[in-house]
Amino acid sequence: MDYTGLMELLAAEDWKTADEYTWQIILYLTGREQMGWLNVEDIDNFPLTDLGTIDYLWDYYSSGLFGLTIQQQIWESVESDYTKFCDRIGWREGSWKYYDELIFNLNAPKGHLPVIPWRRRSCYGVGIATASEILSSFIQRLLAATTDGRN
Repeated sequence: MDYTGLMELLAAEDWKTADEYTWQIILYLTGREQMGWLNVEDIDNFPLTDLGTIDYLWDYYSSGLFGLTIQQQIWESVESDYTKFCDRIGWREGSWKYYDELIFNLNAPKGHLPVIPWRRRSCYGVGIATASEILSSFIQRLLAATTDGRN
């Protein structure tokens, strides 16, 4: 996978386009471009090297503000409670946020981006799995990437 486009978007701090592009990369790598959504099996088979690369690029270009590892740390700190996680990273503030309500700049809370477990509203998942299940699956896959030494 060529990550030049994502690197350019992140370097330009075009966070929203970078987030949308990241989602397209994920769909491409899982063969789900036509479907536009994921299931847990797609995530369980997601290429470890690519997941590590996506995480690294988000972390690097945001100086540690965004990325999957940051989200993993927050997820663990709230004991895998999806509502608390969303409250902490700003995907929920009294009510569940819609995608267009997110903060696409460096004033966003730590871990706010990328948005992988949902696309329309933070309380809904992408496909047949819930947002919490998708997030949990990606975090487990990220841990596998780290354990495998490819991150």
